[in-house]
Amino acid sequence: MILCIILILLIPAADLTVLRFVPKYSYTLYTHLCLIVFGDICCMYMHYTFLLEQLMTIYSLLLIICAVCGITIYIVDLAVKNIIQNDVLILDWKYYFCPKKKLHLSVVFSVLIACGEELIFRLPICVFAEQKFLLLFVGSIAYGIAHLFFSRYDACSKIVLGLLFGIIAVLMKNIFYAVVVHAIYNILAGFFGGIDYVKLQE
Repeated sequence: MILCIILILLIPAADLTVLRFVPKYSYTLYTHLCLIVFGDICCMYMHYTFLLEQLMTIYSLLLIICAVCGITIYIVDLAVKNIIQNDVLILDWKYYFCPKKKLHLSVVFSVLIACGEELIFRLPICVFAEQKFLLLFVGSIAYGIAHLFFSRYDACSKIVLGLLFGIIAVLMKNIFYAVVVHAIYNILAGFFGGIDYVKLQE
């Protein structure tokens, strides 16, 4: 703001100064043109910097939203799983965030798996946008079936998660944010994953 005001005042001040001490119109014109070009460069730079800051703010906000979504999906999925399998709702946050193993390479594997699954099941939604809703449902069902070997609950829950990840891809028109949400969910599920309630009771 201050720099803009300085630039606005600098041009006429320089014009008058040159005209006062060098009484030639051509010199004043050259000075005026140079200052205008300099001012344009400064304004473009400030505008570019401002736009970059705005984009980074939006980008950061979207990443925070993705992180919150990933954490929420993990908690809800684990809570529902315990209601269905163990007929109990656990509200203790330690249950959801008690490390069950060392981190090691689980983060890397979780991110790689998330990227791979999103490329297979959600990328076609973005590539073939005209068939996005058909691909959304087909991809979600296929994603659930791919997890059937874990359990029937996992297959059903992954169909729902596939729909959520697909909706994110449809809304954002790319799979990057779906990958972020998916990766956060995978990391939490792999690193924490909840305590085995049945074994805990025993």
